Amino acid sequence: GSWVAAWATQPERETNLDLIRRLGFRGGAPPLYVSIAPPPSPLPNASMRICVVPGSKPYDIWRHKRWPYYGRLARRLLDRYEACQLVVIGAPQDELPDDFPQTPRVLDLRGQLSLRQSAWVLKHATLVVGNDCGPMHIADAVQTPNIVLFGMSCDLKNGPLYRGLPLTVQVECSPCQYAPALRDACEDPRCMTQLTDDLVMRTIEDIVSGRHGSVATINPSSSIPKA
Repeated sequence: GSWVAAWATQPERETNLDLIRRLGFRGGAPPLYVSIAPPPSPLPNASMRICVVPGSKPYDIWRHKRWPYYGRLARRLLDRYEACQLVVIGAPQDELPDDFPQTPRVLDLRGQLSLRQSAWVLKHATLVVGNDCGPMHIADAVQTPNIVLFGMSCDLKNGPLYRGLPLTVQVECSPCQYAPALRDACEDPRCMTQLTDDLVMRTIEDIVSGRHGSVATINPSSSIPKA
């Protein structure tokens, strides 16, 4: 029906507002808010900190929300930016590929932070890159520049509000999150596999250099506050 189309083709916050507008509400959406707290141990100082968020809900129906090339991207970021520190944010079950680099420049904080502490780390990052999942909404709420990698889920409905850039590739069956027959039978998630590390890396370089106009310019040499 028309209500289904409206619900699936606009930001979810607008759908929620539509519900209360029917009751007479005439205001806009309130600003996003999240409480923050420092992590239990101070993070090592870094002039450029990029957070990587590789997870999603731990259910099979969301398996194609998980981008497969974080190992390649991490190696390229460490090679491209000598001062870069990578921080992995997420739950203990969020998997990293076997080729993800293990080096002192990588801090794996999966399962070690509360939501408030995750928000603090994300707020004090230079940039955040991750799948369409909860910590990316937190990154958006604390207004850190971020790139959200969309595949099976709808970037229009679930995309960032502030300083985020949804990144997708166009395939005819995506997004399929509201089409169970397509979603559940998919064995070739081209929406994710065709979203290459080349494309993501170029986007990061454009944002860091200020060439990408849709996200506020990042200064990679700016200091990051200590814990």
